[in-house]
Amino acid sequence: MSIVWPLLVMSLSVPDTIVVTGKRESDRRSTIAEVVKSVAPPAVDGQWGGWRAPICVGVSGATREATQPIMTTIEAVASEAGMRVAKRPCRTNVSVALTRDAGKLVTSIVRKNRNALAQASARERQDLLAGDAPVRWWYLYRTLGSDGRPLLGEAAAIGANASPTNGIALPARVGSSYHATGIDTKISVELEHVVVVIDARRAEGYALDAVAAYVARVALAPTRFRPMPSPEPGVLELFAVNGERPAGLSSF
Repeated sequence: MSIVWPLLVMSLSVPDTIVVTGKRESDRRSTIAEVVKSVAPPAVDGQWGGWRAPICVGVSGATREATQPIMTTIEAVASEAGMRVAKRPCRTNVSVALTRDAGKLVTSIVRKNRNALAQASARERQDLLAGDAPVRWWYLYRTLGSDGRPLLGEAAAIGANASPTNGIALPARVGSSYHATGIDTKISVELEHVVVVIDARRAEGYALDAVAAYVARVALAPTRFRPMPSPEPGVLELFAVNGERPAGLSSF
C-alpha cells in the first residue's frame, strides 16, 4: 500500500531588498569627538578637570523670581548628570551674578582679587573684561595628588617620599604616591569654583529658562569661553547670531 503525503506549500512575500536605517557607532563617536573639540577649554596639567565636590549654587543681583529658576535648573541638571548637590547651608562653588554691566562687574572683581582670572588665557581675560557676550564665565581649578591630597611646594617636600609632577616647569610641585604602577599620572585636576556673569541688558528678550539652561551647561561642564560652532546644535547656540533659540538643554 502506497501512501502519498500531501505537500504543503507556503507562499511568503519577501521583499528583494531590506533597508535598515541607523547611525553607525563610529559616526556617533566622531560626532562626540567634534563636539568636545569645539567646546572644550584648554587642558590643565594635561587633564580636563571636573567636579568632585558637591555642587553649591549661589545667585546674586537677581530678583527672587529669577534666582529660584536659575538655582533649580542648575541643581536639577547636576542631579540628572549624576553629580552631588550639597545640602544647605553650604559653601558656594557655583557663583552666578546678574548685572546690568558684565564688563564693569568683572573689572570690579579683578580689582578686589588680582588672581581672579589667573587661570584664564590673555584672550579670555580681554573678552571677559571688554567683550560683549551676554553670559561670561571662568573657572578656578586645583591640582591635587592622585590620592586627593594637595601638592606640596618643593621646599615643603624635602625629606618626604615625594616625586616631582612637572620636572620641566619650575618651581616643581611634588606629591606623595604609594601606588605600585607606572600608569598613574600622580595628579588629579578638579574644578574648585566657577563664576558665571549674566549681562541683563544683552540677555534681554531671551527666555529665563533657556538662559538658566545655558548657565547650567557652562557651570557644570568645563566649556571654552566663546565656544566654536558645534556640529550638534544645542543650548550653547542660544546667543548665536541669526541662530535658533533653543528652549533648554538638548538630549545630546
